[in-house]
Amino acid sequence: MRPPDRVPAATDGLPLILVQLLRFIGVGSVATVVHVAAAFFANLLGAPPLAANTVGFLCSVTTSYLGNFYWTFSGAADHAQSLGRFAAMAALAFVVTTAIAYIVQTYFGGPFIVALALMVLIVPPMNFVLGRLWVFRRSS
Repeated sequence: MRPPDRVPAATDGLPLILVQLLRFIGVGSVATVVHVAAAFFANLLGAPPLAANTVGFLCSVTTSYLGNFYWTFSGAADHAQSLGRFAAMAALAFVVTTAIAYIVQTYFGGPFIVALALMVLIVPPMNFVLGRLWVFRRSS
């Protein structure tokens, strides 16, 4: 099923990039809460930080794809194109979040919550740019 070809009328008059950015922030906020909550509780239940991050990441990635495909960038591309690209972007995000967790814990001896905060500051802007310019952009 393809998303609608245009952004709904409630956003008429706003620049598309602003609409997409606001929607991305909404979807990303939900996905971030899912990631942090799942990682925090996995860690609380005994999973080491890197394993807990993996749990959080896997829980949030589905939320992010569906929210951004159907709402943030609606009408831009189809699943056949976007899913593979999203998987590549998600793999990059996983590498970045894992590296942050590893560096904070190994080199700085910092608590896992510091790593989670850094992930929140670094990964979402990276994903917005990749999502807008590559993942959900319709091929010419």
